[in-house]
Amino acid sequence: MLDNNSDVALRVAEAGFPIFPCAQDKKPLVKWRAVSTTDADVIKAWWQQWPSALPAIDCGKSDLVVIDCDRHDDGQDGVAAFAALCKEYDQSLDDLLIVKTPSGGRHVYFRQPANGEVFGNGRGALPAGIDVRGAGGYVIAPGAQLADGRRYETTKSLDIKSELPAWSAQILRSNNGERLTLDEAGERERAYASAALDGIAVDLAACAPGGRNNTLNNAAFRLGTMIARGWLARGEAENRLTDAATACGLVKDDGMRSVKQTIKSGLDAGTRQPRCDLENREPTKEQPATADPLDGFTFDGVEQITPPPMLVDELLPTRGLAIAGGQSGAGKTFVAILLATCLAGRKPFFGKDVSERVGALYVAAEGQGMIAARFAAAKDALGLDIEKPLPIAWLKAPPPLNTKEQAEAFAAKLRALDAEFRKEHRVRLGVVILDTVAATFEMKDENDNAEAAKACARMRQIADAFGGLVVPVHHYGKTPEAGLRGASAWRAGGDVVLAVLAEIDPFTGHVERRELAISKARDGVTGPIAPFTLEFTTLGTTASGKEFGTCYVAPNLGGETRFGKAKGRPNRSDTALRDAVIEALDGGSTITVRGNTVRAATVEAVRLEFNRRYAVSENDELKAARAKRVAFNRALTRLPREFGMGETNGSQWIWRA
Repeated sequence: MLDNNSDVALRVAEAGFPIFPCAQDKKPLVKWRAVSTTDADVIKAWWQQWPSALPAIDCGKSDLVVIDCDRHDDGQDGVAAFAALCKEYDQSLDDLLIVKTPSGGRHVYFRQPANGEVFGNGRGALPAGIDVRGAGGYVIAPGAQLADGRRYETTKSLDIKSELPAWSAQILRSNNGERLTLDEAGERERAYASAALDGIAVDLAACAPGGRNNTLNNAAFRLGTMIARGWLARGEAENRLTDAATACGLVKDDGMRSVKQTIKSGLDAGTRQPRCDLENREPTKEQPATADPLDGFTFDGVEQITPPPMLVDELLPTRGLAIAGGQSGAGKTFVAILLATCLAGRKPFFGKDVSERVGALYVAAEGQGMIAARFAAAKDALGLDIEKPLPIAWLKAPPPLNTKEQAEAFAAKLRALDAEFRKEHRVRLGVVILDTVAATFEMKDENDNAEAAKACARMRQIADAFGGLVVPVHHYGKTPEAGLRGASAWRAGGDVVLAVLAEIDPFTGHVERRELAISKARDGVTGPIAPFTLEFTTLGTTASGKEFGTCYVAPNLGGETRFGKAKGRPNRSDTALRDAVIEALDGGSTITVRGNTVRAATVEAVRLEFNRRYAVSENDELKAARAKRVAFNRALTRLPREFGMGETNGSQWIWRA
């Protein structure tokens, strides 16, 4: 007996391919990019609602490229055209998953290339009658049945191992249906374009983090102006730019899809402004024929306008120098410990979202014996498992950083630590906290602007070396109103200055009204963030049976500061998530967690409820789905402690703790 569409959907999902329901006209019945899934419970619920729905495979989530060969009434035969290509390139079809469509066409399934390159729905230079479904596309699943009984037929299993062949990838990279050939152009122009391509690729491959995407876009624009004149093949430019973006780490950090979009945007803009003719003169030693007099300029309308990359939203940049200053006893060290823990565990820092989970290095000059205890207390306060290691390391003795050579030696150690974090935790080293500046730099006079500027330059050198953020902790002067102790160059040298403030009795040492504020932000808003307290937590008992422990930072989001009430209210996504969990639990299942029977809902079921509640202003379906996905994932990292989350029976569940 043949499977019905519900059975087909479950079978395809069991093979590892996220699916979603489509109407008989092949139009999605759900926001498929956001909700396509392999979760059997969600799939069963869909087909209870739409019994005749066609199961469709999300090609992007499935890592698939599907060649869609159609036969049209106008005589275009994509099936024959693809067969001819396979014969031309000696491509065997024996081991491929080929699905016969109800209209007589063929779907040929491949895996995306293992080198990380991602192909979307563009058909490149493929013949008429052939389309491509890749990242951002979908196909009706093998075995699906139309209302009239016709099926998507295949005799092969869903075990797809063959990668997209190199020859077809090459065709897909080409532009506007043109094969990778140059238009008519002179030898000199081709030599000029070839030399420009070589130079651009070398420069981009060596580009350091921080401006790589704009550098890539500008490079693509320059090459696009030459492609428009026929001096250079678009496919060759795309390949070289992609290789260079891979070499400099941009593909790894931003993803192949983002890099491809940047390349396309730059090339498209360049082709709309064709390069002018080369000057008709002989090259000289001072001015080689291949030199571009416009090299180095960026023109208005070319560079993409993007928000600066932030490690902590509205607070800390992804790289650079952020100084944390405050009075002695205000709690600077505990705030620094909290920051490192939030970054390593991807938990909000004073209510500000952490955009990327990164590793942290804490360099301590004092209180070395309690570092582990302080991190344990911070982890416990954030709801993290104390026993589960985070990508955090510390040094109990600050390294000397007074000379360029000492900074380079320390940078080499940081690169080794970065490799260790990537190996053990699959995250990069993102922040180095130096507690304190005075203990790290042997300065004769903190009031000397030259010495302070030199120290800031060393710290920026270190930040550039590992591509992250350096956070030096510095004392305030005798009066809090004076700000950072010593030279004005400290404040001038930092991209951000965090202020840890308090009211401290100089005679008794009693501390009140602790709070965190932003006293400087190059491209942001300054002002109070939130008050906080230092709370004591017990971590164990001594040999004599007495309790011991340490303090942790407890922010009071939205509480009163000395400047009035700080801005702070529950995130809209947090409210939507909590409501979604409660709704999903009503229709959830009973599972056993640590020996206790609880009512639980799958994370995917919660996601569906969240998407119904969380409205976005994007009109573009893909961007709207991405905005909801990002909001859900971030809200999930802030799941209220009244709920628990974990994996049971192969699925992720949420239950009431």
